[in-house]
Amino acid sequence: MSDTAQERAREGQFWDGGGWAELTAGGTAGESTGGAPLLDTCGCRACTTAARGYLAHLWAMREITAEHLLGWHNLYQLLRLVEG
Repeated sequence: MSDTAQERAREGQFWDGGGWAELTAGGTAGESTGGAPLLDTCGCRACTTAARGYLAHLWAMREITAEHLLGWHNLYQLLRLVEG
């Protein structure tokens, strides 16, 4: 299962609480990227240190930091799911 979280990060996807969402310059599902975190209720390193807009910018520039932060977010969400 953790392999899936990292694979999704490599594809620019993150868990939004209800399913996999694409990280794009235009946001997810038409949302503004702005200064909001990937997920408001998330306490992972990605959501506490970087805004969605910044992550989208890193992803667009193919910066490896984007994949790392998305991976941390996905693994954190997986841990929360398993812990129940």
